[in-house]
Amino acid sequence: WQDSEFENALPYRYERAGFEAGYDLGRTLTLVGDVGVESDLDASTTEGGLDSNFWSAGLRWRPSERTTAEGRVGERFFGDSWMASIEHRARILTFSASYSEEPRVETQILSLGEFDPGDLPPAFPGQGVGRFNSRPFVARDARAVARAEGARTTLSLELFSNERDYLDLLSQDETTAGARFVASRDLASNLVGQFELWYTDYERAVSTTLPNVEVLSNDRDTQVILRFTRTTSPRLAFIGEAGYLTRDGEDDLGGTTDYDGYWVGLRARWTP
Repeated sequence: WQDSEFENALPYRYERAGFEAGYDLGRTLTLVGDVGVESDLDASTTEGGLDSNFWSAGLRWRPSERTTAEGRVGERFFGDSWMASIEHRARILTFSASYSEEPRVETQILSLGEFDPGDLPPAFPGQGVGRFNSRPFVARDARAVARAEGARTTLSLELFSNERDYLDLLSQDETTAGARFVASRDLASNLVGQFELWYTDYERAVSTTLPNVEVLSNDRDTQVILRFTRTTSPRLAFIGEAGYLTRDGEDDLGGTTDYDGYWVGLRARWTP
């Protein structure tokens, strides 16, 4: 049961109830599936209710403790649905990839994410990508992450694609794709240096005053952050960072949204 209330917009209510089970076909292979009922958000996004059937079925493969893969196909209120995931862990390398389709609303992403005081406002996948609004959408998210962890250095590369298929006709669909690279190194026993590089390509269709006429808008952001964290005690840490953000954007009408931004910051974090 999910319920989001807004001061200046209609509420969002979604309910779901079902049964999930698995049957071992062998030592490494399991037949998995679920069935149940959920709210039909195509009919109403404010009433909730259990008025639409859903089901999914697939296979889970686990040849070892280090490797797991699963894939499912099914049907939801919005049509055919797909889910896939894979994870492999080696001595220093971890790889994971996933694809999912779920109904969401913006408040779920903002309220369920981690909050780190002093960080920049949410702007990337997992923290709210598009315009902040109260309109529900079907999120189709694909992600792949490779992470290598050594004695003092950690490297990670993440590729992502997030599509928002809004359930009403007032909001236009959005697609965000990009990559994130992070390098972290222990420079001393109480000092950690971190480098982050983001690239995102954000595309959306914007309605105009003319009937059935939309304008395609495309923004490409590049962000670089250099951060140092010094821990002076188990409860107290000081963080200094510098960052740069540049945007290259345009729309079909010839408008541009180019800009550059710089920032520096120093903050302290105390954990009671």
